[in-house]
Amino acid sequence: MTSSHAPANAQKNSDITKAEIEAKLIGEISSHTHPGGGQAFPVGSVYIAVVSTNPATLLGYGTWSAFGAGKVLVGLDSGDTDFDVAEETGGAKTITLSTAEMPAHTHIQDAHSHTQRRNATATGANNGWTTAFDTSSSNPAADSNTGTGPTTATNQNAGGGGAHNNLQPYIVVYMWKRTA
Repeated sequence: MTSSHAPANAQKNSDITKAEIEAKLIGEISSHTHPGGGQAFPVGSVYIAVVSTNPATLLGYGTWSAFGAGKVLVGLDSGDTDFDVAEETGGAKTITLSTAEMPAHTHIQDAHSHTQRRNATATGANNGWTTAFDTSSSNPAADSNTGTGPTTATNQNAGGGGAHNNLQPYIVVYMWKRTA
């Protein structure tokens, strides 16, 4: 008796070989497509993952190249010339501030005193000047003994002038760009 659901020339299950089943399944799988097919990631798309497998292997289509090594992604902003062109790069991992970029600040000078120099030609217990200032000097504040100007104090130096870390918080991922 033949089933009313099967065609008259239908093969019995017992007559189907394993090789025929595998061939049928492989044919169905290889011809199977989803709406959009290879357009789920069109050329120019960026694929982000935490596995290193090339998306061509994972997705089964396209040519992909590693993308953005050592860089973070920033959304396009047409109103900001730093971010108004796709694939534009910029920024720096470390920076050294220029004087103009340093915060305004004040250095405090330690308290100190200056003592008068005694004229080299003076004798006795006199602690002050024994002659008038040398008015012929080109520096009116110059010492008549040495011809040099007054002593200046130097404020304490601060900082080393080295570059500082400029990294924002980050997480490392694999990024791929579809090129074909």
